[in-house]
Amino acid sequence: MGERCLYVDQVDPRRLSLTWLLIAVLVVVVSDPLGVLNGNFSRDSYTEIRSALSKSDNSTVLLIGSWDDFYSLEYNDYWRSEMGEGFVERNYGEVLDAASLGNDYFNQYLYAKEITHILVPQSTFDQGAIRHKFTNRGSIEIQLGDPYFEAEGASSGPYASVLLKVLKTPNVVASADASAYEITWRNTDWSFYTKQTKMTEAGLYGYAYSSFYEWGPDVSWYYDLSPDRSNILELGYLSSSADLSQVTIELTLVAAYGPNAPEHEVLVSAGEYSEANTLSPQNPGVFRVKINTDETVKITNVSPCRLPRSFEPTDMNDFKICYGISKVLILPGT
Repeated sequence: MGERCLYVDQVDPRRLSLTWLLIAVLVVVVSDPLGVLNGNFSRDSYTEIRSALSKSDNSTVLLIGSWDDFYSLEYNDYWRSEMGEGFVERNYGEVLDAASLGNDYFNQYLYAKEITHILVPQSTFDQGAIRHKFTNRGSIEIQLGDPYFEAEGASSGPYASVLLKVLKTPNVVASADASAYEITWRNTDWSFYTKQTKMTEAGLYGYAYSSFYEWGPDVSWYYDLSPDRSNILELGYLSSSADLSQVTIELTLVAAYGPNAPEHEVLVSAGEYSEANTLSPQNPGVFRVKINTDETVKITNVSPCRLPRSFEPTDMNDFKICYGISKVLILPGT
Protein backbone atom coordinates (compact mmCIF):
# COMPACT_ATOMS: atom_id res chain seq x y z
CA MET A 1 0.00 0.00 0.00
CA GLY A 2 1.33 3.46 -0.92
CA GLU A 3 0.63 6.76 0.74
CA ARG A 4 -0.09 10.30 -0.33
CA CYS A 5 0.22 13.40 1.83
CA LEU A 6 -1.61 16.65 1.31
CA TYR A 7 -2.98 19.68 3.09
CA VAL A 8 -6.68 20.25 2.58
CA ASP A 9 -7.75 23.72 1.42
CA GLN A 10 -10.24 25.97 3.20
CA VAL A 11 -13.83 24.90 2.56
CA ASP A 12 -17.26 26.38 3.11
CA PRO A 13 -18.10 25.70 6.78
CA ARG A 14 -21.62 24.67 5.75
CA ARG A 15 -20.05 21.68 4.05
CA LEU A 16 -17.87 20.57 6.95
CA SER A 17 -19.90 17.41 7.48
CA LEU A 18 -19.37 16.45 3.83
CA THR A 19 -15.67 17.28 3.51
CA TRP A 20 -12.66 15.57 4.94
CA LEU A 21 -10.98 18.22 7.01
CA LEU A 22 -10.70 21.97 7.46
CA ILE A 23 -7.25 21.55 8.93
CA ALA A 24 -3.79 20.79 7.61
CA VAL A 25 -3.52 16.99 7.67
CA LEU A 26 -1.41 14.24 6.31
CA VAL A 27 -3.79 11.86 4.52
CA VAL A 28 -2.77 8.29 3.91
CA VAL A 29 -4.31 7.05 0.66
CA VAL A 30 -2.96 5.63 -2.58
CA SER A 31 0.25 7.30 -3.75
CA ASP A 32 3.06 9.51 -2.42
CA PRO A 33 3.93 12.13 -5.05
CA LEU A 34 6.13 14.12 -2.66
CA GLY A 35 7.99 11.05 -1.45
CA VAL A 36 7.83 12.16 2.17
CA LEU A 37 6.73 8.82 3.56
CA ASN A 38 8.42 6.70 0.89
CA GLY A 39 11.78 8.11 1.81
CA ASN A 40 12.76 10.39 -1.08
CA PHE A 41 13.58 13.10 1.46
CA SER A 42 15.02 10.79 4.14
CA ARG A 43 15.51 7.40 2.59
CA ASP A 44 14.09 4.49 4.64
CA SER A 45 13.56 6.68 7.70
CA TYR A 46 9.77 6.25 7.57
CA THR A 47 9.69 2.45 7.24
CA GLU A 48 8.31 1.90 10.74
CA ILE A 49 5.63 4.56 10.31
CA ARG A 50 4.57 3.20 6.92
CA SER A 51 4.30 -0.27 8.41
CA ALA A 52 2.05 0.96 11.23
CA LEU A 53 -0.21 2.91 8.88
CA SER A 54 -0.50 0.05 6.39
CA LYS A 55 -2.46 -1.96 8.96
CA SER A 56 -5.53 0.18 8.22
CA ASP A 57 -7.16 1.29 4.98
CA ASN A 58 -8.56 4.46 6.57
CA SER A 59 -5.62 6.06 8.36
CA THR A 60 -5.66 9.84 8.62
CA VAL A 61 -2.69 11.57 10.23
CA LEU A 62 -2.53 15.07 11.67
CA LEU A 63 0.83 16.86 11.84
CA ILE A 64 1.20 18.83 15.07
CA GLY A 65 4.02 20.02 17.30
CA SER A 66 4.91 22.32 20.14
CA TRP A 67 5.45 26.05 19.73
CA ASP A 68 9.13 25.69 18.77
CA ASP A 69 9.37 22.44 16.77
CA PHE A 70 6.41 22.27 14.37
CA TYR A 71 8.87 22.70 11.51
CA SER A 72 10.99 19.82 12.76
CA LEU A 73 8.55 17.70 10.76
CA GLU A 74 9.96 17.15 7.29
CA TYR A 75 6.75 17.81 5.38
CA ASN A 76 6.25 21.16 7.14
CA ASP A 77 9.84 22.25 6.67
CA TYR A 78 9.79 21.38 2.97
CA TRP A 79 6.61 23.32 2.21
CA ARG A 80 7.69 26.30 4.30
CA SER A 81 10.82 26.55 2.16
CA GLU A 82 8.72 26.27 -1.01
CA MET A 83 5.59 28.27 -0.09
CA GLY A 84 6.13 30.00 3.26
CA GLU A 85 4.65 29.62 6.73
CA GLY A 86 1.32 31.06 5.71
CA PHE A 87 0.74 28.11 3.40
CA VAL A 88 1.74 25.47 5.94
CA GLU A 89 -0.26 27.00 8.80
CA ARG A 90 -3.27 28.23 6.85
CA ASN A 91 -5.68 25.98 8.77
CA TYR A 92 -3.48 25.16 11.76
CA GLY A 93 -5.21 27.69 14.00
CA GLU A 94 -8.32 25.52 14.29
CA VAL A 95 -6.20 22.60 15.47
CA LEU A 96 -4.56 24.75 18.15
CA ASP A 97 -7.93 26.19 19.21
CA ALA A 98 -9.21 22.66 19.86
CA ALA A 99 -5.98 21.67 21.62
CA SER A 100 -6.23 24.70 23.91
CA LEU A 101 -9.51 23.33 25.29
CA GLY A 102 -7.75 20.43 27.02
CA ASN A 103 -6.95 16.76 26.61
CA ASP A 104 -10.50 15.40 26.63
CA TYR A 105 -11.87 17.98 24.22
CA PHE A 106 -8.95 17.58 21.82
CA ASN A 107 -9.25 13.81 21.86
CA GLN A 108 -12.91 13.94 20.93
CA TYR A 109 -12.22 16.64 18.35
CA LEU A 110 -9.78 14.30 16.62
CA TYR A 111 -12.41 11.56 16.59
CA ALA A 112 -15.02 13.94 15.21
CA LYS A 113 -12.57 14.78 12.42
CA GLU A 114 -11.91 11.05 11.83
CA ILE A 115 -8.20 11.52 12.56
CA THR A 116 -6.68 8.18 13.55
CA HIS A 117 -3.09 9.26 14.25
CA ILE A 118 -0.98 12.29 14.99
CA LEU A 119 2.64 12.78 13.93
CA VAL A 120 4.75 14.83 16.34
CA PRO A 121 8.43 15.82 16.37
CA GLN A 122 10.69 13.61 18.46
CA SER A 123 11.45 16.62 20.67
CA THR A 124 7.77 17.09 21.52
CA PHE A 125 7.37 13.38 22.22
CA ASP A 126 10.39 13.43 24.54
CA GLN A 127 8.75 16.22 26.56
CA GLY A 128 5.61 14.11 26.92
CA ALA A 129 3.28 16.89 25.83
CA ILE A 130 2.40 19.36 23.08
CA ARG A 131 3.01 22.79 24.61
CA HIS A 132 2.13 26.31 23.48
CA LYS A 133 2.07 29.46 25.56
CA PHE A 134 -1.16 31.44 25.73
CA THR A 135 -1.82 33.95 22.95
CA ASN A 136 -5.31 34.97 21.79
CA ARG A 137 -6.17 31.42 22.79
CA GLY A 138 -5.44 29.58 26.02
CA SER A 139 -2.30 27.69 26.96
CA ILE A 140 -1.87 24.26 25.35
CA GLU A 141 -0.69 21.22 27.33
CA ILE A 142 -1.76 18.07 25.47
CA GLN A 143 -0.46 14.90 27.11
CA LEU A 144 0.95 12.33 24.67
CA GLY A 145 0.40 9.16 26.68
CA ASP A 146 -2.41 6.97 27.94
CA PRO A 147 -5.42 7.34 27.88
CA TYR A 148 -5.25 9.66 24.87
CA PHE A 149 -2.45 8.35 22.63
CA GLU A 150 -0.30 5.30 22.03
CA ALA A 151 3.03 5.30 20.16
CA GLU A 152 3.00 3.07 17.06
CA GLY A 153 6.13 4.03 15.13
CA ALA A 154 8.94 6.51 14.68
CA SER A 155 11.21 7.97 12.03
CA SER A 156 14.91 8.65 12.42
CA GLY A 157 17.37 11.15 11.04
CA PRO A 158 17.33 14.96 11.12
CA TYR A 159 13.51 15.02 11.00
CA ALA A 160 12.92 12.43 13.71
CA SER A 161 9.24 12.07 14.53
CA VAL A 162 6.84 9.77 16.37
CA LEU A 163 3.51 8.38 15.15
CA LEU A 164 0.82 8.19 17.83
CA LYS A 165 -2.51 6.39 17.55
CA VAL A 166 -5.52 8.34 18.82
CA LEU A 167 -7.27 6.40 21.59
CA LYS A 168 -10.96 6.85 22.28
CA THR A 169 -11.98 8.40 25.59
CA PRO A 170 -15.64 8.85 26.61
CA ASN A 171 -15.26 11.91 28.81
CA VAL A 172 -16.68 14.68 26.61
CA VAL A 173 -18.43 15.20 23.31
CA ALA A 174 -16.79 17.64 20.90
CA SER A 175 -18.11 18.89 17.60
CA ALA A 176 -16.17 18.66 14.36
CA ASP A 177 -17.02 22.32 13.78
CA ALA A 178 -14.38 24.92 14.52
CA SER A 179 -13.90 25.53 18.26
CA ALA A 180 -14.03 29.27 17.75
CA TYR A 181 -13.22 31.53 20.67
CA GLU A 182 -10.83 34.36 21.40
CA ILE A 183 -9.07 35.92 24.36
CA THR A 184 -8.65 39.67 24.09
CA TRP A 185 -6.08 41.61 26.10
CA ARG A 186 -6.30 45.16 27.34
CA ASN A 187 -3.75 47.40 29.07
CA THR A 188 -0.76 45.46 27.82
CA ASP A 189 1.46 45.44 24.75
CA TRP A 190 0.87 42.89 21.99
CA SER A 191 4.27 41.28 22.67
CA PHE A 192 2.94 40.17 26.08
CA TYR A 193 0.85 37.44 24.43
CA THR A 194 2.18 37.04 20.88
CA LYS A 195 4.63 34.50 19.48
CA GLN A 196 6.95 36.29 17.06
CA THR A 197 8.71 34.80 14.04
CA LYS A 198 11.67 36.41 12.33
CA MET A 199 12.68 35.51 8.79
CA THR A 200 16.15 36.31 7.52
CA GLU A 201 17.80 35.60 4.20
CA ALA A 202 20.03 32.53 4.16
CA GLY A 203 21.93 32.16 0.92
CA LEU A 204 20.68 33.25 -2.46
CA TYR A 205 17.13 31.92 -2.32
CA GLY A 206 16.66 30.51 1.18
CA TYR A 207 15.44 31.89 4.49
CA ALA A 208 16.14 31.11 8.12
CA TYR A 209 13.29 31.29 10.62
CA SER A 210 13.37 31.88 14.36
CA SER A 211 10.34 31.93 16.66
CA PHE A 212 10.28 33.37 20.17
CA TYR A 213 8.15 34.94 22.88
CA GLU A 214 9.21 38.32 24.24
CA TRP A 215 9.48 36.95 27.79
CA GLY A 216 10.24 33.32 26.93
CA PRO A 217 7.90 30.32 26.63
CA ASP A 218 7.05 29.95 30.33
CA VAL A 219 5.81 33.32 31.60
CA SER A 220 4.92 36.86 30.54
CA TRP A 221 5.81 39.68 32.93
CA TYR A 222 3.40 42.51 33.62
CA TYR A 223 4.74 45.99 34.42
CA ASP A 224 3.11 49.04 35.94
CA LEU A 225 3.27 51.78 33.29
CA SER A 226 0.88 54.17 35.00
CA PRO A 227 -0.03 56.96 34.53
CA ASP A 228 0.51 56.31 30.81
CA ARG A 229 -1.45 53.07 31.02
CA SER A 230 -3.82 51.54 33.56
CA ASN A 231 -2.11 48.80 35.55
CA ILE A 232 -5.29 46.71 35.67
CA LEU A 233 -4.76 43.87 33.19
CA GLU A 234 -8.00 42.78 31.48
CA LEU A 235 -8.73 39.50 29.68
CA GLY A 236 -11.88 39.46 27.59
CA TYR A 237 -13.53 36.23 26.43
CA LEU A 238 -15.43 35.94 23.15
CA SER A 239 -17.02 32.90 21.51
CA SER A 240 -19.56 32.30 18.77
CA SER A 241 -20.03 28.65 19.79
CA ALA A 242 -22.98 27.69 21.97
CA ASP A 243 -20.85 24.92 23.52
CA LEU A 244 -18.28 27.51 24.60
CA SER A 245 -20.63 30.27 25.70
CA GLN A 246 -19.56 29.62 29.31
CA VAL A 247 -16.12 28.32 30.31
CA THR A 248 -13.82 28.33 33.31
CA ILE A 249 -10.60 30.27 32.89
CA GLU A 250 -7.79 29.03 35.12
CA LEU A 251 -5.08 31.65 35.59
CA THR A 252 -1.69 30.92 37.15
CA LEU A 253 0.07 34.07 38.37
CA VAL A 254 3.63 34.13 39.70
CA ALA A 255 5.63 36.61 41.74
CA ALA A 256 8.20 38.87 40.10
CA TYR A 257 11.15 36.92 38.73
CA GLY A 258 14.00 35.60 40.84
CA PRO A 259 14.27 33.87 44.24
CA ASN A 260 14.40 37.24 45.99
CA ALA A 261 11.12 38.47 44.53
CA PRO A 262 8.95 40.21 47.13
CA GLU A 263 5.45 39.09 47.99
CA HIS A 264 2.80 40.76 45.88
CA GLU A 265 -0.96 40.78 46.44
CA VAL A 266 -3.35 40.70 43.50
CA LEU A 267 -7.12 40.72 43.14
CA VAL A 268 -8.79 38.77 40.33
CA SER A 269 -12.41 39.66 39.58
CA ALA A 270 -15.11 38.98 37.00
CA GLY A 271 -18.80 39.69 37.51
CA GLU A 272 -19.69 38.43 41.02
CA TYR A 273 -16.37 36.59 41.35
CA SER A 274 -13.61 38.25 43.40
CA GLU A 275 -10.55 36.59 44.95
CA ALA A 276 -7.34 38.00 46.38
CA ASN A 277 -4.09 36.10 46.74
CA THR A 278 -0.54 36.87 47.82
CA LEU A 279 2.12 35.73 45.36
CA SER A 280 5.62 34.72 46.40
CA PRO A 281 8.46 32.82 44.70
CA GLN A 282 7.27 29.61 46.39
CA ASN A 283 3.57 30.34 46.14
CA PRO A 284 2.01 31.05 42.72
CA GLY A 285 -1.63 32.01 42.67
CA VAL A 286 -4.14 29.83 40.83
CA PHE A 287 -7.54 31.41 40.10
CA ARG A 288 -10.51 29.59 38.55
CA VAL A 289 -13.03 32.02 37.10
CA LYS A 290 -16.30 30.95 35.47
CA ILE A 291 -17.06 33.38 32.68
CA ASN A 292 -19.57 33.89 29.88
CA THR A 293 -18.84 35.18 26.41
CA ASP A 294 -18.41 38.97 26.23
CA GLU A 295 -17.32 39.11 29.88
CA THR A 296 -13.95 40.29 31.21
CA VAL A 297 -11.53 39.10 33.89
CA LYS A 298 -9.62 41.88 35.65
CA ILE A 299 -6.31 41.51 37.52
CA THR A 300 -5.72 44.38 39.96
CA ASN A 301 -2.56 45.06 41.94
CA VAL A 302 -3.41 45.37 45.64
CA SER A 303 0.16 45.92 46.82
CA PRO A 304 2.43 48.32 44.91
CA CYS A 305 4.58 47.11 42.04
CA ARG A 306 8.33 47.55 42.54
CA LEU A 307 11.42 48.45 40.60
CA PRO A 308 13.38 45.24 39.86
CA ARG A 309 16.60 46.64 41.37
CA SER A 310 14.86 46.80 44.75
CA PHE A 311 15.23 43.02 44.96
CA GLU A 312 17.64 42.24 42.09
CA PRO A 313 20.46 44.84 42.31
CA THR A 314 21.84 44.00 38.86
CA ASP A 315 18.52 44.63 37.10
CA MET A 316 18.38 48.32 36.20
CA ASN A 317 15.02 48.22 34.40
CA ASP A 318 13.20 51.50 35.06
CA PHE A 319 9.71 49.95 34.89
CA LYS A 320 8.00 48.63 38.01
CA ILE A 321 7.30 44.92 37.78
CA CYS A 322 4.06 43.55 39.20
CA TYR A 323 3.70 39.81 38.49
CA GLY A 324 3.86 37.23 35.72
CA ILE A 325 1.25 35.05 34.02
CA SER A 326 2.44 31.52 33.34
CA LYS A 327 -0.79 29.81 32.26
CA VAL A 328 -4.21 30.70 30.91
CA LEU A 329 -6.19 27.46 30.69
CA ILE A 330 -9.62 27.40 29.05
CA LEU A 331 -11.79 24.66 30.56
CA PRO A 332 -15.09 24.02 28.71
CA GLY A 333 -18.06 22.45 30.45
CA THR A 334 -16.83 23.22 33.99
